Amino acid sequence: MYQKANVDSYATALCELLIEDNYLNEGYNFFLNLSKQMENDNTFIDFLANQSLPKFQKFDQIDSIFNDLVKSQTIINFFKVIVEKNVFRLFKRIINNFIKIAENKHKIKRAKIFSAFELNNIQIEKFKQYLAKKYNSDIVIETDIDKSLISGFKIKVDNEIIEQNYALDLKKMGQIIVQKGEIDE
Repeated sequence: MYQKANVDSYATALCELLIEDNYLNEGYNFFLNLSKQMENDNTFIDFLANQSLPKFQKFDQIDSIFNDLVKSQTIINFFKVIVEKNVFRLFKRIINNFIKIAENKHKIKRAKIFSAFELNNIQIEKFKQYLAKKYNSDIVIETDIDKSLISGFKIKVDNEIIEQNYALDLKKMGQIIVQKGEIDE
């Protein structure tokens, strides 16, 4: 059965409630860690989204898992509300939106750096300092290897791409050659 749910509304409400409780930092870290743990394991979501299980059983499970893990009753109640509304299948999307909202409030930006080779900690720190200054934000960096770059790097922050690599240079040279139609000698 199709049921409409506004993912942004749940994420925004959670964020506002955690701000009221003065628990946004802890809530952000909690959901960030939970999100990472659940990237490849949907067991928790499948259990709480299962329509054939009674809600009281799901609520008991939520209490037994989270009462000792979190100090905020708001987080526990959040789980119960999305179970009650039968939208737990949207949990990952809600939490991803919550994380984006919380990062925006804390002036945190995520950067993904692609390079042809693995970056060492000093290089990563230099990128982090550069990006922090450029965006006037704290930066969380994720790295990935992309052999097609040949050498250099490509950085994605929000919708912006910063790129300096041989593959890009070769592509630009190819475009210039095509535009000119011939090579001057």
